[in-house]
Amino acid sequence: MYGIEHSDGLWHGIRTVALSRLQERISLLSSKAVTVEDPEEFNLVFAELRNALRGQLSHLREMVDEAKRTISQLPGEPRAEKRRVERRKSERRKSERRASN
Repeated sequence: MYGIEHSDGLWHGIRTVALSRLQERISLLSSKAVTVEDPEEFNLVFAELRNALRGQLSHLREMVDEAKRTISQLPGEPRAEKRRVERRKSERRKSERRASN
C-alpha cells in the first residue's frame, strides 16, 4: 500500500509488505533521479530506472498470468443464485402461455 507514510524514499501505507530487491532498486533510483543535477548522470540513472521498471512490469505480468491459470483451474460453481421474484398474476399467465406453446 503506497501513499501514506514516507520511509526511506518510498511511500508506504499501514499494511506494508517487504519490498523486493527490484522494488528497493526502483525506489533508490527514483530518489537519485530526482536529486541528481548533472544531465549526463541523470540520463544514466534514468536508463537504469527504466530497465528496473521494465523488470518489475514483467514480473507483475507473470504474476497476473499465474493468477489467471490458477483461477481457470478452479472448479466452476454458480456465482449467484437467481433471484426469486414474485410475479404479478398477469405476468404469470403470460409465462404459462409461453411455456405451453
